[in-house]
Amino acid sequence: QLSAVSIRGTWADGQRREDDFVEATHQQYLQRVDELSEENDDLRASLHSLQDELLEALNAIEDNGSRSGMGREQLFKKMNLPFEMARHEIEGQLRSKIGTLRDKLTDAAAKKRGETKRVEEEEEMRHQLSEYRHQLEEQAQALSLYGSKSEAFSPPKPSRLFDHALTEEELKLEREELRRAKERLLDEEEQRAHHTSTLYNMEEREGEAKQERSRLQTPEVFRRHKSRTSWTSPSRSTIVFDER
Repeated sequence: QLSAVSIRGTWADGQRREDDFVEATHQQYLQRVDELSEENDDLRASLHSLQDELLEALNAIEDNGSRSGMGREQLFKKMNLPFEMARHEIEGQLRSKIGTLRDKLTDAAAKKRGETKRVEEEEEMRHQLSEYRHQLEEQAQALSLYGSKSEAFSPPKPSRLFDHALTEEELKLEREELRRAKERLLDEEEQRAHHTSTLYNMEEREGEAKQERSRLQTPEVFRRHKSRTSWTSPSRSTIVFDER
């Protein structure tokens, strides 16, 4: 059975010198630390330069000054960490900044296109306005020329004859309204007379009906009327009552 001491490594000459092993391991460790520190410094420098470029690009688009020093210090503190520890945060920040930069560039291009279109529309409106003004000037010149030629043949100005004609027209309208009002009154009188005659006829008929009822209510007429009444039975012959 081999002990733990017997399986430890040895040099090529077969001797075990633990101090040499420790020193060699320490030297390799220090060398690796130096390499990692140099790599980390290079990575931080590249990230800092990229951050500065992004800030300059964003400031050039927004044109509102640089960011506060606190934000940059916090961001640099994150970048000073080892890359594997802050990798996801750094990548997320870079992606967000690149997306923001892309959006701002797209908005700037759209804004520029909108401004170009607006300038074109304004130029077109100015051109149309100048054309309309030119047409109005031509029409004004034509009207002034036509007025100078037709001054000798201009119609007479309205005088009192025109006012008299207006008065006659108003009188005609008033007469027409009076005639229509008279016709309406005649129609109402005719309807009233018809209604009165209808009421008179109804009163006459009612008086005749009253006289007939009073005549029928006399004893002699009542007995004659009663003697003529009869009733019929389904099994017997007709029985006539006569009380004379």
